[in-house]
Amino acid sequence: MLIRIFEYDTQIALDSGRVAGNTLTVRFPHTAILYLRHTRNTPDAMTIRMIVPNGQISYKVPVLKVQSYDAKELFRKTLLFLIPFHLFVYKKHFDE
Repeated sequence: MLIRIFEYDTQIALDSGRVAGNTLTVRFPHTAILYLRHTRNTPDAMTIRMIVPNGQISYKVPVLKVQSYDAKELFRKTLLFLIPFHLFVYKKHFDE
């Protein structure tokens, strides 16, 4: 998953990059990973580390967990596209 995120971020950065003289400036987007379902082992963030000739650069990619949001919060934050997935919160009660 991190490889795919890095590929997307890199492409977005290159698409909006600017060359001035001998310098290419790219701006990586604020990105996140959305988990529709998660377990207690699902991290709150993942890290992308790049080793470059002058050292290293790393940045954290936050992990958003749909099951952590209640229905009111989804409406308040206008995350309406996530409402169908809110059903996963009640999965443990399905047998009942």
